[in-house]
Amino acid sequence: MTIEKYLRKTIKVRVKREVLTKRKKRRIEQITGRDTRTIKHYLKVIKHNRDNIVTKTRNGETRVNKSKLDKLTLTTTKGKDRRTTVTHDMKKKFSRSSHDELQECRDKAVAIFNSQNQVNSRQGKLHSHHRRKIPRTQSANKERFKLVCVNENKSSEESNKLARWWVGIRDSLDTNINNSNRHQRLWLPLALSPYHEKEMKKGKFQALELLYYPHTKEWWIHLIILITPQNYHSCRPPAVLGIDLGINKRAATALLTPRKRIYRREIKFWSGNLRKRLLEKYDEKLAQWQKKNEKQL
Repeated sequence: MTIEKYLRKTIKVRVKREVLTKRKKRRIEQITGRDTRTIKHYLKVIKHNRDNIVTKTRNGETRVNKSKLDKLTLTTTKGKDRRTTVTHDMKKKFSRSSHDELQECRDKAVAIFNSQNQVNSRQGKLHSHHRRKIPRTQSANKERFKLVCVNENKSSEESNKLARWWVGIRDSLDTNINNSNRHQRLWLPLALSPYHEKEMKKGKFQALELLYYPHTKEWWIHLIILITPQNYHSCRPPAVLGIDLGINKRAATALLTPRKRIYRREIKFWSGNLRKRLLEKYDEKLAQWQKKNEKQL
């Protein structure tokens, strides 16, 4: 059997909050807050209309039908299925979001619902997300975000001193207010090291997520890249053992197979209090050293 599939890898990069202007800080709060409210509203729509939009697959799993969800939430004037009015008009409720951003929020809400529906024994019981922001996964299609190196583009010296790498995300908050067809970009400075540059060259960008870490009060960019692995030939069924070395748990492993479902018996945890204390201690030291090195970049 030959396995030729893409591997997804997430590269985590800190946003240089210390050099952000007040306007950019306020803008980030507005964009992420708007996306969180949109995703939560989508979850409510899915929950109240699950009998009409949630269907069962051949494997017996329940999945949200995105086309049926769009018929309830998004108006359109293109194609055969033209809709001028819908039951839950997301464009009217969230007028400061573009059509693409609403679809990305929809995809995030659908992914949350599907994953929780598999874990929960009681169907329809959703976990609460009220205490944290939910990141919207921004696709790399149509250049919805741009990653720029200042040295390569010979930008101003002032921008070069603040950061070498910048990411520009879509800022559509004022598009409708200004009655414009073009969206602005919000440029954020990144603390990107040579290690990150090496990892980015291994594949192509698929998506981006902007997350807020409340315990450190910092913003982070998660760059999701697709990597093409080497061809693998085997007569056995394909399977991957995922290992996560964490702080609270010594290790967590999960066996991944083409069934697209993880059973509880295939997940193992190992814990250790002494190891936990040592990891917390050295993880904090490592974070301090990384911040010092980032300032020198």
